Amino acid sequence: MAGKLDARQKVIDLARTFNGSHYLWGSAGATPGFQDGSPHRPGSVSLARPSLDPHSPCLNAAQCSVSGYYVCAGRCVKAHGPIVQPSDLTGRWNLDLGDFLTTFRAEGWKVYMLGYADEKRSYFLNLTPRVVIGSNIDERYQGRIVWGEDCRWKRHFDCIGFINYVFNKTAPNIYSKDKLWSANIEQWVNSTQEVNLDSPAVPGDILFRGGVNKKTGTMEYHHIALLAEDNYVVQAEQAVTGVHDDSPYIAKEWDFRRRLGDQFFP
Repeated sequence: MAGKLDARQKVIDLARTFNGSHYLWGSAGATPGFQDGSPHRPGSVSLARPSLDPHSPCLNAAQCSVSGYYVCAGRCVKAHGPIVQPSDLTGRWNLDLGDFLTTFRAEGWKVYMLGYADEKRSYFLNLTPRVVIGSNIDERYQGRIVWGEDCRWKRHFDCIGFINYVFNKTAPNIYSKDKLWSANIEQWVNSTQEVNLDSPAVPGDILFRGGVNKKTGTMEYHHIALLAEDNYVVQAEQAVTGVHDDSPYIAKEWDFRRRLGDQFFP
């Protein structure tokens, strides 16, 4: 049985404060335009160059180019933002996209809002359009125009960046000489202890998805998340959902579960 349960609970308590943060490949807690997030990748997230072209719009959407170039989807599924269907030229969201973009003026990287009638745009709330360029995203959204949340003042994570950031704040003993600031998922597997998937929930247990690559014969991991004390998963999951903790823990949906040793907690 794990010890230091109070310290482990702080992992989950902190992780849950980031609910609603955005998922962006290569990011680790950074806010666009700020030098925050992981010290290993300060300032890794910025706002993408604005575009008011209805065929390739981009407004208040974050970008990251740490590993490739990606544009945030703004949690469009959680925010109930629709996909603009290119084939439906007369669809409501296609027509409204053009109307929406005419209420702005862009000069280089700066965007200015022009006058508009509030009632005309009331259903947009805080959503803005962008072409999604992502990794770990359903192919239905890849390269599509979606209405996502405004990325300004939002923290951005990918799944491993989320784990690294949260544990650095709550279990700093594991980060001697910045060892794990840039840790990949395999390094977390090698630094933790195996736990049976059906064991009682312990806050801060680490969940993994992965398996053997049939072509290379090597083990590969493609997702990492946290288990909460109430059998819910806290995770930075996909570009369209961001950080959330509303998925019940179902053991068979995960491939591995591991636990950080007591010695790493204060």
